[in-house]
Amino acid sequence: HYVHAEHGLGTAVSPDYVAPGLRRGLELTSERLVGFNRYTGNLRETSVRSPLAESAAISPSRLESWASCPRRFFFEQMLDLGEIERPEEILEISALDRGSLVHQILEDFIAESLPGKEHALLHPDQRWTEEDRLRLQHHAHKRYDEYEKLGRTGRPLLWKIHQEATAADFDAFLGADETLRTQLRTTPHEVELPFGLNPRPRKRDQGERADAAVVRTKAGREIPLRGLIDRVDWREGDGVPVVIDYKTGKRISPNEFAKDPVRGGRSLQLGVYAEAVMQHYGTEGAQAYYWYISTKGDFKTTGYTWTESRKVRFLDAVDTIVTGIEAGDFPPNPGEYDAFYGTFKNCRFCPFDRICPIDRDEELEQAVASGALVEYLALRDYDAESDEPGGDES
Repeated sequence: HYVHAEHGLGTAVSPDYVAPGLRRGLELTSERLVGFNRYTGNLRETSVRSPLAESAAISPSRLESWASCPRRFFFEQMLDLGEIERPEEILEISALDRGSLVHQILEDFIAESLPGKEHALLHPDQRWTEEDRLRLQHHAHKRYDEYEKLGRTGRPLLWKIHQEATAADFDAFLGADETLRTQLRTTPHEVELPFGLNPRPRKRDQGERADAAVVRTKAGREIPLRGLIDRVDWREGDGVPVVIDYKTGKRISPNEFAKDPVRGGRSLQLGVYAEAVMQHYGTEGAQAYYWYISTKGDFKTTGYTWTESRKVRFLDAVDTIVTGIEAGDFPPNPGEYDAFYGTFKNCRFCPFDRICPIDRDEELEQAVASGALVEYLALRDYDAESDEPGGDES
């Protein structure tokens, strides 16, 4: 009977000699091994709450999470699961806290250089002074103290090494910023620009909160989006807003953006931010860049001018993701198996790796073979056929 179930041939079990409990178990085993079903992420027969039904606008990171792995999205967003933090076990500052720390320091520093401020940058070619370098280090040490008091910095020696590396990156940042502003012909205009977030007191009199960025798909569906933009620069001459999103992690190759400007739905931020600043400032165009602000990222930028063709692809991706969530599609997306790490490529840093079935790759194959995931595969495996350049890198 087990062989029957294993090959998806049905249980063919006679009720005369199999206990009801065992019979039900064989039926469940058989069902799990065939097609895209409730055990492999198919919740189409279940009422799934649409993200559009919620009162708050949707963040790009939430949409990106489903595109990266619908099953992880299900665990995190639908079941609200997560790892339990244990401060006493922290050896070094986490990657998430490292990123937040750098963002806060640069926000403090650049905010003093906005129009009308004491250290305002008046033109793209203006250079940072020695006073500015000391000012940046002052903001850094102030934030370091805050994180130490929160107990998030880990062992003292590792924390000291991290501070030394970060100090070197901040020195390099100032030179890289001079180069970037010269190339783009911009000066900082605003930092931490919120849109679509709940009302909250603004810092440094930056003005009123921006409303949600609303985009309309081909089907006429309106999708409200929210976020917090690290920095908006203003381009000299024509006043085109230039979004700069700081990144402290691994750099994305511009070749990936050449294949797909949203990378299979995993990089929606640039599109969301471009739409947000155009709606906020009432401009006809925008540019948006990821800026890798560390030595390991070589202070490179990857991004593009927001064009109509990129917007079309962006809207299609957003619509596919929202529709997939509403439909109840939550299959795994593990990628290839990595023998070195003992798990799948896309699962290496997933907090749910240990509870996800070991045969998750076979589950995806079953779901694909059933023909149930055509839209998701089109989103994930998209490759642009146009001659339009992808991401610009500098």
